[in-house]
Amino acid sequence: RGEGNYFGMAATERYRYVYDSENDLACEFFDLENDPNEDHNLVNDPAYEGIRQDMHKDYMIPFLGGRI
Repeated sequence: RGEGNYFGMAATERYRYVYDSENDLACEFFDLENDPNEDHNLVNDPAYEGIRQDMHKDYMIPFLGGRI
């Protein structure tokens, strides 16, 4: 893995999640079923926090080699 900042992106049929590794920051989260054009970023919406955390655990941690 190279040095510098990179973004991880995980998508399921319903959700898309983007994570900024350098700043340790979830920066985008979209519910594609309810918002197929990705007009409403739900990253800070408490109703989606559990789903976002699960996606981080299931997709980002393995991709980032254990870093959160």
